[in-house]
Amino acid sequence: MVTTSLSSVEKPDDCDRVLYLREPGTGSIHQHEIPIRFLGAGSRFQILARKDSLPGWAEALQTTPVVVWRARNREYTGRAVAIDGADTGEVLRHFEAEFGADRVRGWFGPSVQAFELRPLASGRASYREIVESYFDAIASSYESSVTSNPFDADLRRTSLDVFLRIFRPGDRILEIGAGPGLETLVLASRGIEVVATDISAQMIRRLKAKIELEGLRELVMARKLAAGEITQLLDEFGPNSFDGAFSTYGALNCEEDLASFPPALAALLRPNSSVVFAIWNRVCLAEFVLSFLARDPRRAFARQRNPVPQGLSRYGIPVYAYSFQSFVRPFLPHFQVEHVVGVPVFVPPYDYHRTFSHRPESIRVLRRLDKAFANRFPFTRFGDHFLVEMRRR
Repeated sequence: MVTTSLSSVEKPDDCDRVLYLREPGTGSIHQHEIPIRFLGAGSRFQILARKDSLPGWAEALQTTPVVVWRARNREYTGRAVAIDGADTGEVLRHFEAEFGADRVRGWFGPSVQAFELRPLASGRASYREIVESYFDAIASSYESSVTSNPFDADLRRTSLDVFLRIFRPGDRILEIGAGPGLETLVLASRGIEVVATDISAQMIRRLKAKIELEGLRELVMARKLAAGEITQLLDEFGPNSFDGAFSTYGALNCEEDLASFPPALAALLRPNSSVVFAIWNRVCLAEFVLSFLARDPRRAFARQRNPVPQGLSRYGIPVYAYSFQSFVRPFLPHFQVEHVVGVPVFVPPYDYHRTFSHRPESIRVLRRLDKAFANRFPFTRFGDHFLVEMRRR
């Protein structure tokens, strides 16, 4: 069981300022509860953790989409949002004003990590709320986790090569699932206007900060929208107002039902516009072979379940895997398929990078195989993802 030092909960009469967090991943609310000092007004709760030796519960909050806690004789279901930068200092000052600077330093040391627990309005998390909460929780670490992983970096290079081939300076492009802007800002730096959407408010916040930092305000507009909400853009931009669109590596796998998405997207695009999607595939040759060799049938066949359970995919939430055929079928009344490639087919999925970090020659061989075969049938259907280009009819 993960516990905290009760130096922050010193007296029985302090209970009005103590919440009990259910340890992420446990079952009954009457077990594995962690007492934590909090501040807050109304329905929001601010808590601190010692940053130089982050406790297990605080590490878990950074990747857990939905959490449960008790406070003031009520139970809450909600999400934990990591607080960064100057906002951390503000929370710390509030704690020091309430409890005294010396006590707070004694509890948490010289450096703190702040979180805000935000109850869900409905009291129960919908799938969309779970997705939003998860990406809010990992927003601060998302970019570094991608750029530090050579397999993940390969995915981004592949998609960017396609974007820079088909999109032109002066085009207005819609991006679904922009995250912190790993592809967004590269395109904008080439003179391509991007309307970047994401389900996560924290991802959009980070993207907006980077837009300002890089002086790209005239070329990038960031909007907090899920893929299933893009019809809202019709009011702002009007029909047939985009020259293209793209979504890569997960945003569309995090939608429960894509049936309404193709016609909504088609309404926003000009005729003959190009769209590019990189979709987490239902059949991954490399993962199946490696799981079979490791005698791990649960992972080998995990993608055949929909949704794929948490812990059996690259994502920290349940997600929906698609075969190429099942994904493109609802698009065909509005789009025609131009090209598809497996991304990658022979190089393993990104979470195998540590396993292969000491086998550079093996990776070079697998990359050569991808270069030779990933765009040939049937290998186009067997990648970790498939990257499909389509054209608006």
